[in-house]
Amino acid sequence: MYTVEIPYLLRRARAHRLLGQVATCGAVRSTHRQFVRNYQTLLLAVRRSRSLPSNGSEVLKPLQLGWSAGLLP
Repeated sequence: MYTVEIPYLLRRARAHRLLGQVATCGAVRSTHRQFVRNYQTLLLAVRRSRSLPSNGSEVLKPLQLGWSAGLLP
């Protein structure tokens, strides 16, 4: 279920980290850093939900990526 989300989130975080490093404007650097923090938060949530023991009575819902998570494509 989450096998596609983790590589996607890692790619996006790395891309924004690089863009933040090469940006010349402080506001742009700050925006890219915020994207990196958001993606890292989502990655942590995905990894934690994968490591939770499943007793069969509770079904984990996949994370909503995109606009609902406050991220731009």
